[in-house]
Amino acid sequence: MSPKPDVSEERTEQIIEAALKVFAEHGVEKARMEDIGAEAGLSKATLYLYFKTKDVLIGVIMRRLFASMLHGFRVPDTGEGAVKEQLRQFAARLVAELRRMQPLLPLLYEFYAMGLRKSAAREVLGEFVAEFIAILAPVIGQGVASGELRAVDAEKVAIALGAMLEGTLLLWAFAPERVDLEAQMLYGTELLLSAL
Repeated sequence: MSPKPDVSEERTEQIIEAALKVFAEHGVEKARMEDIGAEAGLSKATLYLYFKTKDVLIGVIMRRLFASMLHGFRVPDTGEGAVKEQLRQFAARLVAELRRMQPLLPLLYEFYAMGLRKSAAREVLGEFVAEFIAILAPVIGQGVASGELRAVDAEKVAIALGAMLEGTLLLWAFAPERVDLEAQMLYGTELLLSAL
């Protein structure tokens, strides 16, 4: 008799896909684990073997979404005198990734709102902010050290850039006819770079 194949990773992916669909249809707060189990073709008991609570499942999905947003955003070192260009490329890649993720943006905003009410969601959002700063601050610091950028606090500039990009995304979500996401993000990045 051959050993039983380990389907846990495949089953986890199945549950996450089902949860994304149910969350998109009902909203995160109203979605029930029973709904997710039914969508995944699993019993509620089996679902709880993989995710002990809905909050644990939400945390896994949030981490995946934010990791997806930041995937590939390691700013390539293109040599001396190219820090501004690296930051421009970062903003352009972020715009492209957000456009790719557009169907999931309502879910992303719901996660942001949860961060105001739930400590577990706030923790995941804090990890995302820390990772964002960890990607950009060294690049900005490199520009300061090389003299390409004026003497600034690299971490604070990374936070300012993040705030500008996230704020633009929020304005675009509510007024897409008024805010051109790509043009505004790139314009905002240029505005910030001109101050550096």
